[in-house]
Amino acid sequence: MRSFLVLACLAMFSGGIAQSAHAVTRYVEGSWGSDSGSNDCRDKKAPCATIGYAIGQAGTRDRVLVGPGVYTPTSPIYLTVPGISLVSVAGSAATIIDGTAITAEAVIGIGYNEKAVLGQKRKGFTVIADGSVSDAIVFVAFSRTVRIEGNRLIGLSDVTTSGIALAQNDAVTIRYNDIHSAHSNPMEYGIRTADHGFGDEYNRKWNLSDNRIRHVDRCIRLFSTAANHGNKVSKNRLENCAEYGVLVYNYDSTGAPGQSSRDRYQDNVVLMKATSTAYGMLFRGGNPRVQRNLVDAREGFTHGVWLRATRNANIRDNVLLGPPPSGGAFSNVNGLSTDTAGPGSSTHNTGMVIQGNSIDRFNHVVAADLREVKTLKNNNLLQANTCPIYTPNVMPPSTLKASRNFWGDPAGPDLSSCSSTALAETNGYIEFKPAPRANPVRFKDPFH
Repeated sequence: MRSFLVLACLAMFSGGIAQSAHAVTRYVEGSWGSDSGSNDCRDKKAPCATIGYAIGQAGTRDRVLVGPGVYTPTSPIYLTVPGISLVSVAGSAATIIDGTAITAEAVIGIGYNEKAVLGQKRKGFTVIADGSVSDAIVFVAFSRTVRIEGNRLIGLSDVTTSGIALAQNDAVTIRYNDIHSAHSNPMEYGIRTADHGFGDEYNRKWNLSDNRIRHVDRCIRLFSTAANHGNKVSKNRLENCAEYGVLVYNYDSTGAPGQSSRDRYQDNVVLMKATSTAYGMLFRGGNPRVQRNLVDAREGFTHGVWLRATRNANIRDNVLLGPPPSGGAFSNVNGLSTDTAGPGSSTHNTGMVIQGNSIDRFNHVVAADLREVKTLKNNNLLQANTCPIYTPNVMPPSTLKASRNFWGDPAGPDLSSCSSTALAETNGYIEFKPAPRANPVRFKDPFH
């Protein structure tokens, strides 16, 4: 996006240019510090008054330590000094950056940097933005090994598009942050990547963990064209997501989906709000490992987990809860669903492992092309409105043994409303070996 490039280029000329022989700590106290004279902010008894001034004095790997109070910058805060750390003394509850006087794309920008730090687990900031900040509260562009931790990012207007926006970065760590809207029309994204050209080979080795994102339309959206990038998204609590909780695009350098990714999506809680058609977790391309997640879709018209053009996806030990019946019928959404166009299509999935999941109260509990499923066992597949397992009228080359699944009845799934699946069973393409009772649920909410 244009704004990311413009901000990053501006940042190259806006950051501090001082170079210290050894990394030092610079001090900021908004209530009694001073930016006048030759103050270089190094004496805690004579601190500076503003964050921007202190950053302007900083050299490579310096730490800017900010005292409690409310800071009201009138222009974006750029962290472009190599390895700079901006942390607070008293944490986000007591250290507030009010960005409502800033008319720009972001409040805080990190550009062309390496090992920069914004906040720590208990030493972050509350950063506030309204409609005068149009793009993101925090943006990171063209950087490596950046850490954003312990911050509260609050959007006071839906014009602020994102809590955190990322453009062509590697090894970004985003942890312990609380991102939310405080407006009737929420922000569009909690954490997102900017679109970029195929073949750029960025967005690798991220760690997005232990964040709370709430009251936004799209909680997490990740976009990558880098091979084998190995991103980790874990222990996040995503609340009141309107369109999707997690949306991931993995493409190769030509724009085709399905490349190797080695991503892990584990131990996340996704609570969807009442809305129109939405997705708890949607993966397109790559070979994701989706494990021990809770997707609660009981409030609205929301699919649980959806796969498109994945390779060897491992869907294991998740809990997917569907909407309750309305007028005697469940909403027409699926628990675990894949695009069913089959081999040769652009949305074809291969080698899926579906194991140990509990999926309850959807129109189709599992909807998949049987030719694409490698393993289907040890699942609780319950309370389907139409089909406990739906498959199109195309049969696999060999028998799929659906072993030790509990279908709500020890006798196996009720296929009376599932003509294609019943046909597959009759012709020996799927063999049901049901369990006599429910399998234990392994998921445990990491936040309780």
